[in-house]
Amino acid sequence: MIAFRPKVLLLAGALAAAVPVACQVEIGRLDVREERLKAIDRAQAQQAAQLTVVRDDGSVTLNSPRPEHLVAHLRQQIVEGNVDLIHDQLLSDAAKALYSQRGLDSHDAAHWLIANQRDVLILLNRMTAGLSSPEVISEAVDQGYRLRIAPHLERSFRFTTLDIVRENGQFRLLLIS
Repeated sequence: MIAFRPKVLLLAGALAAAVPVACQVEIGRLDVREERLKAIDRAQAQQAAQLTVVRDDGSVTLNSPRPEHLVAHLRQQIVEGNVDLIHDQLLSDAAKALYSQRGLDSHDAAHWLIANQRDVLILLNRMTAGLSSPEVISEAVDQGYRLRIAPHLERSFRFTTLDIVRENGQFRLLLIS
Protein backbone atom coordinates (compact mmCIF):
# COMPACT_ATOMS: atom_id res chain seq x y z
CA MET A 1 0.00 0.00 0.00
CA ILE A 2 2.78 2.39 0.78
CA ALA A 3 4.24 1.84 -2.69
CA PHE A 4 0.86 2.59 -4.25
CA ARG A 5 0.55 6.06 -2.69
CA PRO A 6 3.71 7.49 -4.16
CA LYS A 7 2.61 6.32 -7.60
CA VAL A 8 -0.71 8.11 -7.18
CA LEU A 9 1.01 11.22 -5.96
CA LEU A 10 3.51 10.95 -8.75
CA LEU A 11 0.70 10.55 -11.29
CA ALA A 12 -1.25 13.43 -9.77
CA GLY A 13 1.88 15.56 -9.85
CA ALA A 14 2.43 14.74 -13.52
CA LEU A 15 -1.17 15.70 -14.36
CA ALA A 16 -0.89 18.91 -12.38
CA ALA A 17 2.29 19.78 -14.22
CA ALA A 18 0.70 18.97 -17.60
CA VAL A 19 -2.37 21.18 -17.11
CA PRO A 20 -0.48 24.49 -17.16
CA VAL A 21 1.40 23.36 -20.27
CA ALA A 22 -1.87 22.52 -22.01
CA CYS A 23 -3.28 25.91 -21.01
CA GLN A 24 -0.19 27.64 -22.32
CA VAL A 25 -0.51 25.80 -25.64
CA GLU A 26 -4.18 26.80 -25.94
CA ILE A 27 -3.40 30.41 -25.06
CA GLY A 28 -0.66 30.33 -27.67
CA ARG A 29 -3.16 29.06 -30.24
CA LEU A 30 -5.57 31.86 -29.35
CA ASP A 31 -2.77 34.40 -29.78
CA VAL A 32 -1.98 32.97 -33.22
CA ARG A 33 -5.67 33.08 -34.21
CA GLU A 34 -5.95 36.65 -32.99
CA GLU A 35 -2.87 37.68 -34.97
CA ARG A 36 -4.27 35.99 -38.09
CA LEU A 37 -7.58 37.86 -37.69
CA LYS A 38 -5.71 41.14 -37.27
CA ALA A 39 -3.69 40.40 -40.41
CA ILE A 40 -6.88 39.65 -42.35
CA ASP A 41 -8.43 42.92 -41.10
CA ARG A 42 -5.32 44.85 -42.20
CA ALA A 43 -5.36 43.16 -45.61
CA GLN A 44 -9.06 43.95 -46.09
CA ALA A 45 -8.52 47.57 -45.09
CA GLN A 46 -5.59 47.81 -47.48
CA GLN A 47 -7.62 46.21 -50.27
CA ALA A 48 -10.52 48.61 -49.65
CA ALA A 49 -8.11 51.52 -49.92
CA GLN A 50 -6.80 50.10 -53.18
CA LEU A 51 -10.30 49.72 -54.68
CA THR A 52 -10.62 53.49 -55.05
CA VAL A 53 -7.35 55.22 -55.76
CA VAL A 54 -7.26 59.03 -55.75
CA ARG A 55 -4.10 60.45 -57.24
CA ASP A 56 -2.42 63.74 -56.39
CA ASP A 57 -3.90 65.36 -59.51
CA GLY A 58 -7.42 64.43 -58.31
CA SER A 59 -7.99 61.67 -60.85
CA VAL A 60 -9.71 58.55 -59.56
CA THR A 61 -9.19 54.89 -60.45
CA LEU A 62 -11.89 52.40 -59.52
CA ASN A 63 -10.58 48.85 -59.21
CA SER A 64 -13.05 45.96 -59.44
CA PRO A 65 -11.12 42.70 -59.14
CA ARG A 66 -14.28 40.91 -57.88
CA PRO A 67 -17.95 41.18 -58.89
CA GLU A 68 -18.96 42.63 -55.52
CA HIS A 69 -16.45 45.46 -56.00
CA LEU A 70 -18.08 46.36 -59.31
CA VAL A 71 -21.52 46.35 -57.70
CA ALA A 72 -20.28 48.62 -54.90
CA HIS A 73 -18.62 51.02 -57.34
CA LEU A 74 -21.74 51.14 -59.52
CA ARG A 75 -23.93 51.95 -56.53
CA GLN A 76 -21.61 54.72 -55.38
CA GLN A 77 -21.09 56.32 -58.78
CA ILE A 78 -24.77 56.18 -59.74
CA VAL A 79 -25.74 57.91 -56.49
CA GLU A 80 -23.06 60.55 -57.07
CA GLY A 81 -24.07 60.94 -60.73
CA ASN A 82 -20.52 60.42 -62.04
CA VAL A 83 -21.27 59.75 -65.70
CA ASP A 84 -17.62 59.91 -66.75
CA LEU A 85 -16.37 57.45 -64.12
CA ILE A 86 -19.21 55.05 -64.91
CA HIS A 87 -18.50 55.30 -68.62
CA ASP A 88 -14.72 55.19 -68.48
CA GLN A 89 -14.13 52.67 -65.71
CA LEU A 90 -17.24 50.62 -64.97
CA LEU A 91 -18.81 49.95 -68.37
CA SER A 92 -17.37 47.16 -70.46
CA ASP A 93 -16.02 47.76 -73.95
CA ALA A 94 -18.73 45.41 -75.23
CA ALA A 95 -21.47 47.59 -73.69
CA LYS A 96 -19.94 50.70 -75.25
CA ALA A 97 -19.70 48.93 -78.63
CA LEU A 98 -23.34 47.89 -78.39
CA TYR A 99 -24.39 51.50 -77.93
CA SER A 100 -22.16 52.61 -80.79
CA GLN A 101 -23.63 49.93 -83.09
CA ARG A 102 -27.09 51.34 -82.39
CA GLY A 103 -25.91 54.80 -83.38
CA LEU A 104 -25.93 56.08 -79.81
CA ASP A 105 -23.22 57.78 -77.81
CA SER A 106 -21.73 55.24 -75.40
CA HIS A 107 -22.10 57.83 -72.62
CA ASP A 108 -25.85 57.26 -72.97
CA ALA A 109 -25.37 53.96 -71.12
CA ALA A 110 -24.11 55.83 -68.05
CA HIS A 111 -26.89 58.39 -68.42
CA TRP A 112 -29.42 55.53 -68.60
CA LEU A 113 -28.12 54.10 -65.31
CA ILE A 114 -28.54 57.46 -63.60
CA ALA A 115 -31.97 58.09 -65.19
CA ASN A 116 -33.15 54.68 -63.92
CA GLN A 117 -31.33 55.12 -60.63
CA ARG A 118 -34.16 54.02 -58.35
CA ASP A 119 -34.76 50.64 -59.98
CA VAL A 120 -31.09 50.02 -60.72
CA LEU A 121 -30.14 50.72 -57.09
CA ILE A 122 -32.88 48.40 -55.84
CA LEU A 123 -31.31 45.64 -57.95
CA LEU A 124 -27.74 46.50 -56.91
CA ASN A 125 -28.69 46.68 -53.23
CA ARG A 126 -30.27 43.23 -53.39
CA MET A 127 -27.23 41.94 -55.27
CA THR A 128 -24.98 43.28 -52.52
CA ALA A 129 -27.06 41.76 -49.76
CA GLY A 130 -27.57 38.46 -51.53
CA LEU A 131 -24.34 37.64 -53.35
CA SER A 132 -23.59 34.90 -50.88
CA SER A 133 -27.18 33.75 -50.42
CA PRO A 134 -29.69 31.77 -52.49
CA GLU A 135 -31.49 35.03 -53.31
CA VAL A 136 -28.92 35.78 -56.03
CA ILE A 137 -28.01 33.15 -58.60
CA SER A 138 -24.57 33.43 -60.17
CA GLU A 139 -23.87 31.74 -63.51
CA ALA A 140 -20.62 31.73 -65.43
CA VAL A 141 -21.15 33.00 -68.97
CA ASP A 142 -18.46 33.60 -71.60
CA GLN A 143 -15.87 35.88 -69.97
CA GLY A 144 -17.91 36.85 -66.95
CA TYR A 145 -20.97 36.20 -64.86
CA ARG A 146 -24.71 36.63 -64.93
CA LEU A 147 -26.09 37.54 -61.55
CA ARG A 148 -29.86 36.99 -61.32
CA ILE A 149 -32.43 37.56 -58.66
CA ALA A 150 -33.93 34.22 -57.60
CA PRO A 151 -37.16 33.45 -59.50
CA HIS A 152 -39.37 33.65 -56.41
CA LEU A 153 -38.27 37.30 -55.90
CA GLU A 154 -38.36 38.52 -59.52
CA ARG A 155 -41.86 40.03 -59.31
CA SER A 156 -40.56 42.63 -56.86
CA PHE A 157 -37.97 44.03 -59.27
CA ARG A 158 -38.08 45.97 -62.53
CA PHE A 159 -34.57 44.72 -63.37
CA THR A 160 -33.52 41.22 -62.34
CA THR A 161 -30.25 40.47 -64.12
CA LEU A 162 -26.76 41.92 -64.04
CA ASP A 163 -24.31 40.72 -66.70
CA ILE A 164 -20.67 41.45 -65.99
CA VAL A 165 -17.48 40.63 -67.85
CA ARG A 166 -13.81 40.59 -66.99
CA GLU A 167 -11.61 42.97 -68.98
CA ASN A 168 -7.93 43.45 -68.20
CA GLY A 169 -8.30 41.87 -64.78
CA GLN A 170 -11.26 44.07 -63.79
CA PHE A 171 -14.98 43.33 -63.76
CA ARG A 172 -17.09 45.66 -65.90
CA LEU A 173 -20.80 46.06 -66.50
CA LEU A 174 -22.16 44.54 -69.68
CA LEU A 175 -25.92 44.72 -69.25
CA ILE A 176 -28.71 45.27 -66.77
CA SER A 177 -32.04 43.75 -67.72
